[in-house]
Amino acid sequence: METRKNKDKMKLRQKNLAICHFVVLLLYYFVTLVFFVTFSFASFEMHPVSADVIGRGGWSVASADKITSEACVLIPSRKLFEAGASNYYSVAGLNGQFLSAQFPFSSASVGFLYSSLKFRTVYRESRFSALFSRDITKNLSAGLKINSYGIYVSDFEENLNNTANFSDIDFGILLKSGLFNLGVSILGLNSREIAFSKIPEEKRTRYRIGMALNPAEIARIGLDYEKNEPLSAGIEIGIAHALKSALGVRKNRFTMGFSVRLPFFWINFSAVMSNELGNAYFVSVSNE
Repeated sequence: METRKNKDKMKLRQKNLAICHFVVLLLYYFVTLVFFVTFSFASFEMHPVSADVIGRGGWSVASADKITSEACVLIPSRKLFEAGASNYYSVAGLNGQFLSAQFPFSSASVGFLYSSLKFRTVYRESRFSALFSRDITKNLSAGLKINSYGIYVSDFEENLNNTANFSDIDFGILLKSGLFNLGVSILGLNSREIAFSKIPEEKRTRYRIGMALNPAEIARIGLDYEKNEPLSAGIEIGIAHALKSALGVRKNRFTMGFSVRLPFFWINFSAVMSNELGNAYFVSVSNE
């Protein structure tokens, strides 16, 4: 009888191991495929808002775990914060900082995000966002985010204003289940024109679709799609709730990251490889 139980345990263990191997192999081929699909595009986002998220390729529309530039819906039951900095290795004096927080209230959540990017005393830009997210039904949530931006350029041109301030509104919905999430973000609603006096730059409303798959408790796959933009996609794998590793593609650039759990917080590190400004590195502290 005991021998039979041991055999059953061994079969179960082998089955679980085979499933894990299959998931990792699937994730590997998924990331490789996305990279080749997006190879013809070339661009890089310089204004990160999370070291944890950027490591998996930056996809966030369907994750609902942290407030980002594209995400508009948050999980109501989670209380989160993250604070960190970015460094662009090939450009001395170019660095950024970011801070985000989320507070749950019953079936709703309020989030705040601040990020800045500065190049010495020559250029500085900042962003502040406030988000309200609420569950409509058990599987459907909606969120509204208000953004304020500021740009400063030193000695831009004589007799021209060297600052610009503008704002816009984002709206998103998220359909969620235990295995699969589908989200849509409408970005740049009610956007206003950016202008340094006589030099205008038109802002447009953007539509971004996100999908997230949870094939196993230890792994997540996701992607964000926006028309005329390269995909943001990647994988995240956790080990014993103490270590997370991630690999992804964001705007034709490979991303990688890992997080380590300490007694009271997580340390997150991520990198974007070989962008226009060389390798970029991000580090942060978060409670999850």
